[in-house]
Parts: sequence; structure tokens; C-alpha cells
Amino acid sequence: MKKLFSLLLCAALLLTAAVPAGAEDRSDAGGFKAFVATDIHHFVTDEVPKVDGEYVYFNNLGLTPTLAPALLAEFLRQAAESDADYVFLTGDLADTPDVAQAKAVAKVLARFEKRSGKQVFVINGNHDTNYTGDTSSAAMTVKRFKKIYARFGYDEALCIDRRTCSYTADLKNGYRLIAIDALDRQGNSGGTIMPALADWITAQADQAKKDGKQLVALMHHPLMNHFTQMSRLLPLFVISNSEEACDLFAQCGIQLVFTGHFHQNDAAVYHGARDVYDVETTSLSCYPNAYRTAEFHTDAVDIRTVMIETIDTSALPAGYTEAQKARIAADLPGYASDCLKSDSVAKVKSYLNAEKIAGRLGTTNPLVIKLIGKAISAVSDGFDLPLYGKTGSIEAFAKPFGLTLPQTEYATLNDAAAAFIAAQLAGDENFDSGSPLVRVLLFGAIAMLCRQAAKPLEGQSSVITQRLRQLVVWAGSLLGRLQTHRWLTDLLLLPLDPLLVGLTVDRAPEDNNIELSFSQSKS
Repeated sequence: MKKLFSLLLCAALLLTAAVPAGAEDRSDAGGFKAFVATDIHHFVTDEVPKVDGEYVYFNNLGLTPTLAPALLAEFLRQAAESDADYVFLTGDLADTPDVAQAKAVAKVLARFEKRSGKQVFVINGNHDTNYTGDTSSAAMTVKRFKKIYARFGYDEALCIDRRTCSYTADLKNGYRLIAIDALDRQGNSGGTIMPALADWITAQADQAKKDGKQLVALMHHPLMNHFTQMSRLLPLFVISNSEEACDLFAQCGIQLVFTGHFHQNDAAVYHGARDVYDVETTSLSCYPNAYRTAEFHTDAVDIRTVMIETIDTSALPAGYTEAQKARIAADLPGYASDCLKSDSVAKVKSYLNAEKIAGRLGTTNPLVIKLIGKAISAVSDGFDLPLYGKTGSIEAFAKPFGLTLPQTEYATLNDAAAAFIAAQLAGDENFDSGSPLVRVLLFGAIAMLCRQAAKPLEGQSSVITQRLRQLVVWAGSLLGRLQTHRWLTDLLLLPLDPLLVGLTVDRAPEDNNIELSFSQSKS
């Protein structure tokens, strides 16, 4: 009956001559406050899963699904005790797309709503609904997602898209939520705005304008690039038709969308007919275990980031030792950081495929692929070596070429790379070309490349090979003599600049604590 009512109401909204644009006076309307979390990856189990007889406590850049129930409980406890009106959850609520896990999440959310009196609104992620066509009784289809999570947006919906999990619902004081299911469903975990979904979004935007409502969006996949080459290098982590989708949102007056999926805190802006902001939030269940608060005022929003620093470890599944529980209880950020450090570089290395990188850079030239492969191999060989020391270290390998590594707190390139990745996930990163972290990564990599280039020439006695070796040593020595100059670092980083824009140094807006204004159309 509720579903029939929702469909009839949806049709009525689209066909009825509604209130003229601007008829509702929002000039002295208040606002609302929401707690926003994403990528919870809630996983109910009696025992931590094992692989080859060993417990697996984390995966995927330090994600901890078996800690997720405790992390969600703490997030909801803080939300219940706050002055927030709503909780927004932007996908990957459960870690696996099956009915039992979804029902477990829904049960937790239902208890929260009953206890707190606050409304929860959800949208699905790629871990929540099946994208491979599986329709078995345990698989999470669109229909089952809507049914299981009915009370968290769908029962209150003004309009529900029949093809996807998308819906709209009214919020307080002149705002309207538009929750958008952009899952590709073409056999991969990516996202896209299909033409039918674009038409539905346009229709909802037209109705919101007639009703004098300001739209606020929830969507799992990021709408836009959060660093320059993100959509090319990591195509499954950005909406595939990002440019068109951004323009659609701008035309529709959707100026703010909360997203997740990439497990990082980052805010990006698209300058179109209106400015559109994509506020991406890190996973609740991996470092830095953070969520957002968003306080909406008339035509503006104040966003803050909050880290969860403690959880109740009493209900953790079997497999956690008492020592682990004590560590987690005493220092959750440190434990989460260690999980990230243990997995992050290995995960990044898995993406470092020469053919894929060349393809994403727009070339299939075999020589380019071979060179990229050799460079990856050379640098990878050095990741677990000690950074400093007289022998067997990257510092020692750099010395013949006149290269000097800046002194840092990191023991290996792996440690430095993990710190760099952690900064991306946490947000507000600021590593320019003068940063010791950037310089130790850059010159450590160059030292390994110089060593690789010189290796085939070692022990060779011909005049040509000797001259080539001298050339390699001379080139390295030249870099060594000039490396203290800031302009050299800038020059060496220049080929990477398209990638590094927004990756090493934040561009406006900032990532973690943001004040945004909703502008009028520029047309």
C-alpha cells in the first residue's frame, strides 16, 4: 500500500500544476543538521574470517569490516546525543550484497530511530545491491533493497524511481533530499548516470523548483574528479560520464552532493551554470574512521569532520585477542593507521600494471609499456629496503649518483608512501614540492631508477658501456648537486603535475571543515 501511495504521489507531483517557483518564502526559513557517514561495510559474523588458516582483520586500504558494527554503534550513539535532525548514509552500508547482512544493518538503524527519534536516510552503494545480474534468494536486488530499507527514506518518499533505488523526500525548512542510485550494473562496481536516470533527476529538479525547495543530494560514487587524472587512472571510482553529470546537476540546481566510495575525505567543485560541490567522506570503517556533520542554513551549509576515537570492544567477534582489544580501546586511530599502513602500499601496487597505466595515459606503444614496466619494477624493488644506512639502503644506493635523501621519520619508502596515502584519506593534505615527504619519495624513486639503469652496465668492459655508465652516474650527480634547489624538484615533478593537482596539495574548497554557499544561476 505504501509503495502504491508513493507511486501515485510521484505521478501527481509530476503532472499537477504546483506552486510557482519562489512562491514559498525561504528568506527567514531555518535549516537542519545532519550526520553524514559512508562506506560502513557492516559485517556481522561470529568469528573473524580466515584465509589459509590466518585471521584477516583488514583489507582494501585498511578497511575493517569486523570492527564496523562497533564503529556504526558509536557513530549512532554520537548522533543520538547530538542536536542533529537527520542521519544520511551514502552507501556500502553492508560489506556484502546479501539479504542477511542488509537486514542486520536495517535492524540497527531501526533501533536508532526508535531510541533517538531522528530520521535516517540511505542510498545504496556497490556493496549493497548486486551488479552482476544475480537474482537468487540471497542476492540484494533493487526491489529487495527498497523493501529492507523501506523505513529509511522510501516510506517517506515523494517519488521513487522504479528502475533504481533513487528517491526524493522532504526535509525541514525548504530543503528536499534527492538520493541517487548511480550504480552502473554492467558487471562492474562503477557508476554512471544513465539517460533514464538523468530524465528522472531532471523531473525531480523541475518539481523541486516549482515547490520552492532546495535540493541536497546523496550518491555513493563521486560525481567528479578529486584529483586531475582520477577518472582516467581509477575509472571505477568516478561517475563514468562525470562532465555531463556535473552539468546536469548544475542545470538542475543540485549544488551539493554527499558521496563516498573512494574512502577519502575530499571536497571538489565544478563551475558550471551554478557551482556544484561534491563532498566525499572517508569510510567509517577505515582510517581515519571519520564522519561529517552538516549544518544547513538558508542557502548555505557548514560542514565539519569528526573522527571516532573509541569504540566498545566487548562485542567484537571471536578472533580478536585481549591484547588487540586493549589496543583498539586505548588507541583506535593508531590501530586503524597500522591496518592502513600494512595494506595500503600493497593495494596501490596492485594497480601499477604497465599496460593499464599506458592505456589510461592514451598509448599502447610497446616501448612505452616496457619502459613503464621497468620503472615500476625498479621502484617497487626499493619499497621495503631501509631508507637510511651505510649499506643495503636507498641512501647507500643514492650516494654514487650524488643524491642525498632528506632526513625524515620514515624507515622505508613503504612507510613514506603509506603516510602519503593516509593523508589523502584523512583530507586537508598539503605536500608541495618542498615537503620532505614528497622529496624523499621523489629522490628515493630516482635513486632506484638510476641504480636500475646502471645495473646492466656493471662489469662490462667495452668502451661504450663504460661511457654509458659514466653518463648515468654523471646525470645522477648533476641531480645531486642541484637537488637542494626548489626549482629542480618542481621541474622533476612537472610531468606528474596533471596527476598531482589536487592529490598532494588541496585546492579550494578545503576537505574537512568547509563553509559553502548555494548561489543563484549564472545564466
